Amino acid sequence: MRYPYIGITGVATPFEATAILDMTPPDVKRKIGIGVLVSEKKMLEGMFTHSHPHWGEVERICTPDTRAFNIIHYIPLHYHHTHDALYVGLMKMVEIGGAHLHAIQINMDWPSESAIAQFRSRFPHIQIIMQIRRAMLDAFDEPPSLMKRIKDYYDGLVDYFLVDRSMGEGKPFDIHEAEKYLLALASAFPLCGLVLAGGLYAEVLEKSVRYFAMRISYLSIDAQTHLQDAHRIIEYMRVKKYIRQALQIFNEFP
Repeated sequence: MRYPYIGITGVATPFEATAILDMTPPDVKRKIGIGVLVSEKKMLEGMFTHSHPHWGEVERICTPDTRAFNIIHYIPLHYHHTHDALYVGLMKMVEIGGAHLHAIQINMDWPSESAIAQFRSRFPHIQIIMQIRRAMLDAFDEPPSLMKRIKDYYDGLVDYFLVDRSMGEGKPFDIHEAEKYLLALASAFPLCGLVLAGGLYAEVLEKSVRYFAMRISYLSIDAQTHLQDAHRIIEYMRVKKYIRQALQIFNEFP
């Protein structure tokens, strides 16, 4: 089942996950995306930052709270485009995510479709979120060409498409570009969830999210950089305002 969610990426401790959910009404109608960044490169280098936890912590962050939609944002090594490498990586994410992992977002350009298909045959209950990244957007002049490429390779393999030119850099949200691609995706993949991301925070939701919520059913959103302080640590007041504003808008468009 595809759940529309309000995503917070960069959750790095079980305490942060609990604190975020404590800001959420017990009867919330949308899931709260608890997004955990998992980078193979940082792991191999032994680098664990305020936003990239040790792999051993991930299972504890993936809370059993029914309000949570637990997502691993999987960042493979740049040369792991091959079938075997990606498949092994996805299997590793299930291992470290544990019993309460709900979804894996694949943060790479054009991941191996055969690896995704093999993984889905083993774990059909794990949702796949495909990040449509900057290079993928830039490779095509118009949305129809990009939609054809995605449909040719990934039709039936992906549960959500996330359009994100910012890619965690907090770049200003461009409503016109987002509209061009999100509406094309909604038309090409009517059974898939769509995720709006890139430069989102409470103060821009009224304009951006309301605009798309009126046009796309079951829209999800995801935010990272603008919910963190200068040290990339989650800032709870920003998160609280973001969740409150998002729920206010989405409650008008169930």
